[in-house]
Amino acid sequence: MLRRLARPPVAPAAEDLPCDDARPNPALAPAILAPLPRSEEVIYRALVEAAERGERCPLNIDLEMLAGYNSCSMGAAVLRRLERRGLIVVRRFQRFREVQITANGQWTTRPESQRSQIAHVPKGMGRARLEAQAGHLGASRSPAPTERKLYRSGVAL
Repeated sequence: MLRRLARPPVAPAAEDLPCDDARPNPALAPAILAPLPRSEEVIYRALVEAAERGERCPLNIDLEMLAGYNSCSMGAAVLRRLERRGLIVVRRFQRFREVQITANGQWTTRPESQRSQIAHVPKGMGRARLEAQAGHLGASRSPAPTERKLYRSGVAL
């Protein structure tokens, strides 16, 4: 007698699902969420939702309130742990951060106030100094602090 083995259940095809919202999100798969402690899972879900909506990354205080922490350093600490696990990639800037969810490749956006397209100017290299180096010395430019110190330029007093 031939014995038949039970077939594993088949997930519905993406076309069979009613709309985009009903499609399973690979970033929220049980295999990803199962090993996470509750506080890390809550923060990870908040990051996934922000990335899906195209919003900015939540601030540390927002993450701490979601997870129920009282310490002001726990938001950043949980992000570091999630990054070490390989669940997210964080690009840190001076006043904000961008987070990529590695499971689906989506990024959170920059805050509206941080959308400058101006290139970073290193400290001590202001616009007037850069123009002077390029040979465009403006008449209204004030001297750099080192130019005011004659002993550095070798001029005898």
